[in-house]
Parts: sequence; C-alpha cells; structure tokens
Amino acid sequence: MSLALQRFVDSGLFNEKVAEELEAAAVRGESIIVAGDRSTGSRPLTAMIMGLVKKNHDAVQVRKVEDLEKEGTHYMILGIEGEKLEDLVAKALENPNAQVVTVKEAENPISVNKVLKQNFKKHGHSDRTFLQIELDKFPRNEDGVPFTDKLTRLSVDEKGKIQKENIEFK
Repeated sequence: MSLALQRFVDSGLFNEKVAEELEAAAVRGESIIVAGDRSTGSRPLTAMIMGLVKKNHDAVQVRKVEDLEKEGTHYMILGIEGEKLEDLVAKALENPNAQVVTVKEAENPISVNKVLKQNFKKHGHSDRTFLQIELDKFPRNEDGVPFTDKLTRLSVDEKGKIQKENIEFK
C-alpha cells in the first residue's frame, strides 16, 4: 500500500480494505469518484488518488473544457467554474478508452448512473467501471470526525442496466 494511502488509514478515514480497493482501482485504470463535503477531506483524498493514477496511466489534468481534447487515458476533473461537472465527465467519457477521476460535492453534483446510461445509449460502451467512495461526518459520528460511509462499484451490463456492487469493508 502506498504511504499516501496509509496516511488516510492512520487518520481513520478508512481501513486497509478500502485503501487496497482504491489502490487496485487506480492501478487497473477504473474511474474513481470521491463523494463528500469538503469538510470530510474529499479534496485531499481526490488529489492523492489523482497522484496514484498519474503514476500508472497517461493522465490529463482538466482545468478548462479544451483540456478534454488532449489525448490521455484518464481525465482528472475537479470542476471548472461555469461548467457542470456532470457534463464534463460525460464529455470525457466520449473517448472510448478514457476514464475519469473526480470529486462529487454539493457544489459539483454528478449522477454516475445518469452519465453511465447516457454514455451507453450514445456509444454502446459497456466496459466502464466507476468506484465511488462516499465520505461523511454526521449523523453517525457525533464527534465530527470524517469516515468512509460506502464503497460502491458501478458499471453497465450489456443491456444498458446499471450494476451496483456494494463493497463490504467494515
């Protein structure tokens, strides 16, 4: 396990099982979404995951819409002022070989199901896999310490139906 991931394990944000899933997804080249309020540490975790992906794949940092025209296997999208994150992710996935690493926040909402279904209807791609880690603070953790609430793998089957696999880690 990378030292960066170990730091998050040591802080209690998630356990070793979650760290192993994240690292494996980054190495395999899956799309990864970190969902959670900024106060949960979603931004630092997303940045660390982007670093892992950059070590293993040809990654493009998306700072403006035009960056989606660049060649790469992974698009790192944190949101662009004036652009909807969901639209940026959908545009990135128009490249048949591309994957995405992004953060889902109240300021940057995204429906992975919607993006996957749109992509399937438009292009017939059924090989997309998203790993979504959901971070939270309340209501279960009264002291306000962030924790991992859910870990879900999402994909589309050959008929265009969304497949969800909740990964047990507790």
